[in-house]
Amino acid sequence: MPWKPLQTRRKALPRTPTAYLSHAIHGRARLKIPARRGDQAYFTVLAERLQRDCPGVRRVHVNPLTASVLIEHAEVLLPLGSFAAGAGLFLLEATPPPLPPVGPALRSAASTLDRSVRHTAGGTWDLWTLLALVLLTLALVQVRRGTVLPPAVSLVWQALTALGVSHLMNGRSGGNGGI
Repeated sequence: MPWKPLQTRRKALPRTPTAYLSHAIHGRARLKIPARRGDQAYFTVLAERLQRDCPGVRRVHVNPLTASVLIEHAEVLLPLGSFAAGAGLFLLEATPPPLPPVGPALRSAASTLDRSVRHTAGGTWDLWTLLALVLLTLALVQVRRGTVLPPAVSLVWQALTALGVSHLMNGRSGGNGGI
């Protein structure tokens, strides 16, 4: 029997989304379909079609908010990829695309926050000094609770490290600091 492309209330889908195998164990597989995150109609129809028409599928649980599809299946679920592609449900990929690096975005955000702290404090504080103050405050909370080892000691150690970073950065940049 030929499979019809998946349709929701919004007419035929303009493009077949890509699904990624999140994990699989004996009898269960979880897929992620990020392009359809939040699309309740898509995931409802997807669950109905997989459970009703795909060989080997016993039960399907979907979560549109997380773009997740949990498939409970018979011992072998070989036809899933070809069934889904033929039915216009999704194209199955083994691995998701790599995530973009977060380092540059974090450095930029930290630098912006550091400038804001310096501006607000009139140049007397920087982000690292503020971080050290927060960590020392948390250490005092832990001491008051009676949990000195290891929480309070770890927090004090991190606060001192932050102060050291602040000192080094201020010394290298002529007092202007920065991240």
